[in-house]
Amino acid sequence: MSSSTASTAIWHSPSAIFADFESAERVAAIGREILATMRDWLMSQGAQIIELDTDGIYFSPRDGVTIEGLHSGLSAQLPAGIEVEFDSQYQAMFSYKAKNAAFLLEDGRVIVKGGALRSRGREPVLRRYLQDTLRMLLERRQDDAGKLFDSYTQAISSRTLPIEDLCKSQTLHTTLEDYRLAAESGSRNREAAFELALKCATPFSVGDRVSYYITAGKGPSYDRARLASDWNQFSRDEDVRYYLKQLEDVAKLFDEFTPGRSRQGMLL
Repeated sequence: MSSSTASTAIWHSPSAIFADFESAERVAAIGREILATMRDWLMSQGAQIIELDTDGIYFSPRDGVTIEGLHSGLSAQLPAGIEVEFDSQYQAMFSYKAKNAAFLLEDGRVIVKGGALRSRGREPVLRRYLQDTLRMLLERRQDDAGKLFDSYTQAISSRTLPIEDLCKSQTLHTTLEDYRLAAESGSRNREAAFELALKCATPFSVGDRVSYYITAGKGPSYDRARLASDWNQFSRDEDVRYYLKQLEDVAKLFDEFTPGRSRQGMLL
């Protein structure tokens, strides 16, 4: 994680015929050499390399360095015909792993890249917790990790969240009959959305979207799923333990960066 300004530098190669495997390998080798040259020069100028891949270089420059100075210096290191450009500047960057990172923009917005940090399959409350955690890390407020986790634990435990915050939504991409046959044969896992659609009196078709939450009780979660439209605000039955476990699993993604996170609110 870097709290200083992070930038990306990208090189552009001349066009090549990639159907020729030997030519493609030569181009790739040249690309690696150029990236290594750029990396070495940036480090010689006091820059901290955050991440380097074929898309470019994320780095944090030393204080007092200007983009203009970096551009002219890097350009002088490259072969004729190769141009370098600075794609973006950020207030801070959190590099989680290759191609998974979060960026704090000048206007305070947070941009997240990579499937590990942007899973749309998570419930809205978990996506919001993840976003809040990333902002906290980008702003170097790691000491707030315990308070943040406990506040979400309390919100789930108290059953005060709108049910929409706890619901997953899934589009049916195959027929119910194909799903049933595949599940019964063991060739695919059972899924809550399909199990609900099979039980529902209202027919569901391919392309329909099913929104559901998990109720308290025993058995696998797909057997305890209930349509969001059937939720009763006066008789809340969501499985608090289930959702706290999901919250804990997301929080564990950042344990390396949030030492001392409190778990006292976790229901075991």
